[in-house]
Amino acid sequence: PTNFPGDLALIRLIELHTTQGNEVLAEVAIRAFLHRFPNHLYAQTAVALMQSFISKIRSYRYVIAAALPFSGKMKPFGTDAMNGILLALEEGRAQLGTNTLGIVAKDSALPSVELHHELEQVLKEFEPISLIGPLLARQVQNVADLPDWAKTPFITPAASLADVKKFGQLWFSTALTSLLQVAKLVDYAMRTLGFSRFCMLSPQSAYGKQLAQIFQEMVVSNGGEIVAKESYQRTTTDASIQIKRLKDKDLSLHGEMLPLEIEEHQEEEGEEKLVYIPGFDALFLPGHPTDVAFLSAQLAYYDIKVPLLGNNSWNNPDLLKWGRSTLNGSMFGDALFLQSTNSEVKKFVRKYREHFHVDPSIFAAQAYDAMRIILDTIEHGATNGQEVREQFLIRYNLPTLGGLTSFSEGGILDRKVYM
Repeated sequence: PTNFPGDLALIRLIELHTTQGNEVLAEVAIRAFLHRFPNHLYAQTAVALMQSFISKIRSYRYVIAAALPFSGKMKPFGTDAMNGILLALEEGRAQLGTNTLGIVAKDSALPSVELHHELEQVLKEFEPISLIGPLLARQVQNVADLPDWAKTPFITPAASLADVKKFGQLWFSTALTSLLQVAKLVDYAMRTLGFSRFCMLSPQSAYGKQLAQIFQEMVVSNGGEIVAKESYQRTTTDASIQIKRLKDKDLSLHGEMLPLEIEEHQEEEGEEKLVYIPGFDALFLPGHPTDVAFLSAQLAYYDIKVPLLGNNSWNNPDLLKWGRSTLNGSMFGDALFLQSTNSEVKKFVRKYREHFHVDPSIFAAQAYDAMRIILDTIEHGATNGQEVREQFLIRYNLPTLGGLTSFSEGGILDRKVYM
């Protein structure tokens, strides 16, 4: 990347983005080029090109900023999010006019002090009406003071924080948070399916413990019962001890050992065979798809044949191949369902595939929603960041892929979760 032919590859990338009219990605590539090749013969041309982009951005009536990872290990997620933003921008320009909306992007894959400085400069130089980003919770904390300082709403499309407002009154989130997805899962299980008793088997990680705590609180607050709870080590190959403890606890409360029904011609003399009948309705099993597939098979082996409830990390095309019939009747929730019959989702998926030649991810969908609701506030008369914030606080008809919705008191978008 920092030697020949990395320089020529970046120059070609800059030219391609410029030819396609994609100044946002062209500027990102130019900044990467100048950082890696400050003394290159092309550097002067690159600087002049970037200055022309900056002048063009300043000419727009409204500027939206984005702070996303365009380098490092988080780059794929930043790219997906940027794609979602650009798709919404194209639609917005069709509504509001080509010369009305501009966007400036910054690479958020920087040390915390440098990122804070870079975003501060963007806010001073371009005075954006809103900023989309960052993706990570720790980065949100690093730049927590900037929205209030600049009077510019920040919308994180991915940081799983239950209450972004604790960082300031201009923080918002379109992310599918742990609290939101578990709340929707419990609501569906209890109100739609009529379940009331649950067991839990969650990973021994900070995230697993967080999900388990939220699940338990949600079940209890809705009048349900947690019969038993256990945890497992990530990548474990044997959770039999934990499963037996779940089973024993259930047998002491609600579970039963009943005679096994067998055909007449299969009857044999001897001890009567008993089978375990769970006394609970479902088992909460969040985790990585490989762990879920293994544990679902082991649960079935111990006759715990109830629906399993998962989190959105289950959303892997290989899960059913690995778990097979042991996952029949189980469910999880996610913010994007590619096969949805909803017209808005179908249009989004089709246009995304046409533009970027891949399926959209949850990062693309959540960033698309963030951009779309910003643009909708402009359509409804917002001319600055404070007016965007005011609409976010009072409106219940913000347009998203899942339908019209609003922000909670904690600044979290009450988005649709597909079960």
